[in-house]
Amino acid sequence: MAQDLLSRVAAGAAAGVAGTLVLQGVVMGMAKAAPHWDAPEAEDPASFMLWQVEKHLPAKVWMKIPARLETAAGFGLSLGYGATFGAIYAAARARAGCTVLEGILLGSAVWAVGYLGWLPAARLTPPIWRQEPRQIVGPVVQHLVYGILTVGAYELIRGRW
Repeated sequence: MAQDLLSRVAAGAAAGVAGTLVLQGVVMGMAKAAPHWDAPEAEDPASFMLWQVEKHLPAKVWMKIPARLETAAGFGLSLGYGATFGAIYAAARARAGCTVLEGILLGSAVWAVGYLGWLPAARLTPPIWRQEPRQIVGPVVQHLVYGILTVGAYELIRGRW
């Protein structure tokens, strides 16, 4: 039983990484094709998280961190965020259902945690009621893509598709 849970969580984390990699491409594509559909971010969330760590380090340490390392760490945080939600999905999943519906639910949950929760709480985005509809729809669509792809990747990894 525990072995099965561990196997599902690992598959979910891997699927979450796959979904995040595609999400990054979707975000970059939308930024070029429809730049006004992005959420108004005061700061990149990964940069914000890295600063939360760096500000607790001695200045002589964080001042010497190369920009390439910070970029790589920021990308790693994004992958970790996606992997975490993929793992939670896999752990909570009772049995196989409709991939698209489960993906929509997963993507909606990930969007809600960020855009209704910690992003406005950290003042990285304004609350959604202070955003234009297109600034809400863009990230919702991006996260729905993440959710559907993550669930689909999970199905592939688990050999159910």
